[in-house]
Amino acid sequence: MKIKAFLTDKSVHMQSVPVFATDETMPGALRLTPTGKDFDDFSGFGVCLTGGSCYLLEKADEATRKKLIENLFSTKEATEEEAAASLKNGGEGTVCSNESPYGLGLNVGRLCVGSNDYSAELYCYEDKDGNFSLEKDRAYVIPAIKEILKVAPDMKLFSSPWSPPARMKSGNSLCGGYMRDKFIEEFADYYVSYLLAMKDEGIDIFALTPQNEPGTEQQGRMPACVWSPDQEAQFILILSEKLKKNGLDPEIWIHDHHFAYWERVLWQFKEYPELKNVVNAVAFHYYEGSPEDVENLRERIPYLEYHFTEGGPRLYDNYGSDWCKWGMIMARSLNHGLKSFTGFNFLLDEKGGPDISPFGCAGLVTVNSVTGNLTYSGQYRAFAHFSRFIKRGAKIMPATITGYQATFSYSKPFIRAEGCMAVNPDGSIVVEVVNPSEDKRQLTFTVNGQNYYLEVKPDSISTVILSEE
Repeated sequence: MKIKAFLTDKSVHMQSVPVFATDETMPGALRLTPTGKDFDDFSGFGVCLTGGSCYLLEKADEATRKKLIENLFSTKEATEEEAAASLKNGGEGTVCSNESPYGLGLNVGRLCVGSNDYSAELYCYEDKDGNFSLEKDRAYVIPAIKEILKVAPDMKLFSSPWSPPARMKSGNSLCGGYMRDKFIEEFADYYVSYLLAMKDEGIDIFALTPQNEPGTEQQGRMPACVWSPDQEAQFILILSEKLKKNGLDPEIWIHDHHFAYWERVLWQFKEYPELKNVVNAVAFHYYEGSPEDVENLRERIPYLEYHFTEGGPRLYDNYGSDWCKWGMIMARSLNHGLKSFTGFNFLLDEKGGPDISPFGCAGLVTVNSVTGNLTYSGQYRAFAHFSRFIKRGAKIMPATITGYQATFSYSKPFIRAEGCMAVNPDGSIVVEVVNPSEDKRQLTFTVNGQNYYLEVKPDSISTVILSEE
């Protein structure tokens, strides 16, 4: 078989490294083993095309826009010169500052229905006379989406509202408040109008969530709205009928909130059994709970699918060096059967803006508001290992890593390596290994009866691709 392997650690990004086929055993090495509980038809990796990100993209010069869109959304191959340039760094132990020589191939995009917490302004789609209008999005959101779709025409787009129009809520504000029962049907009409208007723009939306994080109003500090579990369920049932009447058939993903709140979904399906006829999946955010929480629902509602729909880097929390954090989250998400993995803002400035938010989120990529220079996050480096090589339609093979994982110093925290495997539609096999510890690991795995050996560096992500000659 043809073997390629790539490494990202504190010194290099996507450096080619050796993998050895061996007939020998190594009892002391870690062992990556598939669990046998595979998940078919992986959908892809993506980002949220927030208003703030789209604003910055359209504000950038043409060369910067082209470079950024290619780096994130294309599947370009690197030239030898680009690959060599990407390995330059400031010296031993420093973080490589160059972008990946490969396009990430992100092929899932989350759209905001109106403004969200990372928008350049507060708005909804009702003008002062109450008429529906996409004019605010035509300024920079729709042009950015269309520019991205030229490079990634197969991108799957899903939509999420952060707030209904203010008049439909308690408090009469886009920021905070609660959904009012008497406007639920009217908001369904509003949502259908959005989907039809986007379709008229040539933008097809394949899935939707009813409300971003329906369990919090964020103390009125940003676009948000609380929906009770009853309201969300009733809205979905009303919306599904209106979608059919208008010739629309997007998937419906319930919840769009934290992993830890899975019991809300379980209650909704018990109280509203008809949801099983219209809801395709559950959408999750990573801020509370973990991907393992999905198993609580899978045991009880086995026919549902699951998607990771929001999670991005922090502005002041190891922004450029947290690739292992994100690699771990990606590996664990795939190991627990999430069919897609979508980050948050694809582009923000060095202050985490534009935003209407109390939070310190950062972009997948940062653009300096003075110089225009681009800086790439640790999450970007993690995506380079996962989204570049695990293709849409892949079969995900959850895996465990067993063996001695203690550290050389008792004072160090006990941090385990994580890994997963995937088989792409073309038959190529991808092995992902994330080692967040400060110690080098030795790892073995088997593909088609052949044992392989890989040295796993400290604080690193390693990707192995095996394909037919």
